[in-house]
Amino acid sequence: MISRKIILTAFLLFSVLAAPTFSSESYVVLADKINVRIDSTTQSLSLGLLSKNDKVQVVKSLYEWRQIILPKQFRAYVWSEYVKKISLRKGEVTASKLNLRTKPSLDSPTIGKLEQGDVISILAKDGEWLKVVAYPYSKGWVHKKFLAPVDLASQNSAGKKDLPLKIKDEEIGLSSFVGNVMPRLSRGTLKAKRKIEAELISKGPNVVTLLESHLDTANNSAVYSIINVFAELGKSNRQLVSYFFKKSKSTSLRNASIYLDVIGSILDSKEAKKPFFYLATNNDLTISEANEARSVFEKQYHDLISKDMVSKNTEPKQ
Repeated sequence: MISRKIILTAFLLFSVLAAPTFSSESYVVLADKINVRIDSTTQSLSLGLLSKNDKVQVVKSLYEWRQIILPKQFRAYVWSEYVKKISLRKGEVTASKLNLRTKPSLDSPTIGKLEQGDVISILAKDGEWLKVVAYPYSKGWVHKKFLAPVDLASQNSAGKKDLPLKIKDEEIGLSSFVGNVMPRLSRGTLKAKRKIEAELISKGPNVVTLLESHLDTANNSAVYSIINVFAELGKSNRQLVSYFFKKSKSTSLRNASIYLDVIGSILDSKEAKKPFFYLATNNDLTISEANEARSVFEKQYHDLISKDMVSKNTEPKQ
């Protein structure tokens, strides 16, 4: 069970600290007019072009391709009915889920998803659609030969050497490591999965958002491994506890259930015996039940703090 000292510190931070930021890895573009595609194939739709020396964030790896967060110069469209304007150029999403599309049409491809409360930058109105800045909610694919880690690019720039277009696999970094192990979490044996989980835990909290980028497409087997990794990281990192609580408030019941399982495991709580993710995937969990469970976990924090404070105050002075 997580130590009371860690729980006490985590709770105090929970109410006053914002969720920690876990950055994806930064890469630099090696050539001009590089296509960002909607899928990991040269036959898929181009979403736009990158220029040499552009900086991008890589969040996923799939064989020879890297998924990036579309930079700020990329545009997308959303249905205006589900966006409430909060200023001249800002809007807040009112729907539980809202698709970002490549064109102002329901037939156009989806390149990202927004959740209720997300704030977007509005560029123009196009009929019933809004043209918005795609960043940071949309993603696309770039072939790995056109990208290099920023650190590597800086080293070569200092030596005034041209960067090679082909980058070795060992130079890809943490995001690619996560992308490469995801298929093994989806179909590996229990022993193999436990070994991969241990490797991910050893990488520290920076794997959290990288693993989160796979949650929407991961099968149930991989999700359970991600839950195990998050829980183990949370047991030794006080900031993650508040982050997981925030994520458990997701309007997506599936996502909320994942973080409830994580929090329950961290607390080693009796309430954790309820398999939230399993129930959610079988349509046996409601929003009200998820909210009630989160309230139980928060109360457990309060109870543990009270006990620790009483214990500390009654300890004999040396």
